[in-house]
Amino acid sequence: MFQDLAKRLFQAKPLKQKLQPKPPKYIQKIRLFHGEILDHEDCDALVSFVTADLSLGGPLNKAYLTKAGEELGDYIAENVIQPRPGETFLCPPFNMPNKHVMLAVLPKWEDGLQNEDRQMLRCYRNAIQIMQDNDLHSIAFPALGFGRLNFPHIRFARLALRGILESLEKGKGAEEVRIVCKERGMVDIYATHLKKLGWTG
Repeated sequence: MFQDLAKRLFQAKPLKQKLQPKPPKYIQKIRLFHGEILDHEDCDALVSFVTADLSLGGPLNKAYLTKAGEELGDYIAENVIQPRPGETFLCPPFNMPNKHVMLAVLPKWEDGLQNEDRQMLRCYRNAIQIMQDNDLHSIAFPALGFGRLNFPHIRFARLALRGILESLEKGKGAEEVRIVCKERGMVDIYATHLKKLGWTG
């Protein structure tokens, strides 16, 4: 009896290993950088985030205006009319060496229950769509939110990657998508999310 049981156990087929999901098709096109987004002068398009009132305050947007010149502010005031959260606009670079500046309209973050996630996803999806429609090969996004009180930067990192990867899959991809993190902590947050998806850096 025991010999028959041992024989059956020996002859039993091993359990199949659980298959790991395939990494998203374009995930290796994403690159992380620590530093200032305006240093990426070789990138076709740089993204700037603003609120729906088109306030260009904050150090990053002020740096954009300083580098591009006051013409960028004038262009936005004349051409971006009553924008809604999630919309993204293609602007001339003026004095910047890049081909374009993109203006993405952020939702006002309240409690996370007012469609903020959906509007955030639209920012990234629209930016990638505009890049593809205009035959641009590279785009750079600034990482959002680290160090700001009650600002869900970890959640935003996850939404950013989801929006970028979904749009790359639906469209024709890209040569390079950069995420530029001013703080080292944000680099680590993005890297953790990306590695879970199969990113090798």
